[in-house]
Parts: sequence; structure tokens; C-alpha cells
Amino acid sequence: MADRRERILDAARDYVAEVGYERVTTRGLAERAGVSPATLFNIYGTKEGVIAAAVEEHLAGFLGSDGPPLTSIEQLIASIRRMPKEIIQKAPYSEAMVAIFFSPEAHNPVRDTLRTTAQYKQNALFRQLKADGQLASWVDPVALSDQITNGLFAVIHDWAIARLSERELKKRLTSSTLVVLSAATTGAAAKEVARAVAQAGQ
Repeated sequence: MADRRERILDAARDYVAEVGYERVTTRGLAERAGVSPATLFNIYGTKEGVIAAAVEEHLAGFLGSDGPPLTSIEQLIASIRRMPKEIIQKAPYSEAMVAIFFSPEAHNPVRDTLRTTAQYKQNALFRQLKADGQLASWVDPVALSDQITNGLFAVIHDWAIARLSERELKKRLTSSTLVVLSAATTGAAAKEVARAVAQAGQ
């Protein structure tokens, strides 16, 4: 069963990368995974359910969402600095994910999974920083995580449409986060951000 699920999720990611989210069909996905449409329905319920599960597994893997929690700004920035390699290696898939993230649909379960998985560790870190008095009084931890995630996907979008080079992608992912954190943090967290800014400028 586990092997079949993994085969389905791998097929879903490859299919989305090849044709884009909007052109994925249940029948096409089933054919690529070597299962019947009924099997897909029984396991995941809908086409969107399959793709959401594939997205969650992939993001959790390369963002480390299934690992230990983030405990510092330094760890957050380090995780963001690891992103470009995966984004570039899986360029068509990354481009498809950006298209889903900025989809105008009012309700899109795949987009919701993208956002939730991307923000999972950020939310926990920012809540802890808020409790420790290391976020400015006006900062809401969830809104801060939301703003950073929006900024990261906006940078990936600019790279996907060739507005940024690969080198610029690497710099902008970090700098867009640091700009937001510079205004939002206080105390020890602000010092961490300042050190990261200094390192980024070297």
C-alpha cells in the first residue's frame, strides 16, 4: 500500500510539472500512476486531494517540516537559503506551484496545502518569539508568517517568468525575508536578523 501511494504521489508531481495543474485529469493521473480512477478516489477522494498530498509530502521533505521545530531566526534563514537548489532542480514543478499559489480561485485546496505546509514551522517560531517579547508589539505572528510566505512565492514567480536569474533568486529569497524581519523583530531576534543582514551583504 505504501509503495502504491508513493507511486501515485510521484506520478502526480511529474504530471503537474509536465502539463500544469489546470490540465491534470483524474484519468490521466490514474494512467500515469498505473492504478484505476476508482483507486485514486478511494485513497484521496478527488484529483485535488491527490495533488495536495503530493505537494505536502514534497514541501515537508525539502523544507524540513516533518523534522525538529525551528528555534531561531538563524535556522529560518538557513532553511530559506536551502530553497533555491530544490526550486531550480525541479523548475517545471516549481513554476506549477507558483501558478497554483497565485491562482484566483476563491477555494483551492492545493493552494491551501502549499501555504499551510510552507508556514508550519514559521508559525511555531514566530509564536514563540512573540511570547518571549522578541516581536514588536504590533506584530501578529501568523500575519508575519503569511507576509514572508507571500514574499517568497513572489520572488519564485519573478524567477519563473525570467525576471530574475538563478543567482538573483538566491539573494532575493533571503533579502525579502530579512527586510520583513528587520521591521518585525526586537531584542535578541533583532540582533540575529542584523547578523544575517551583515552576512548577506558580504
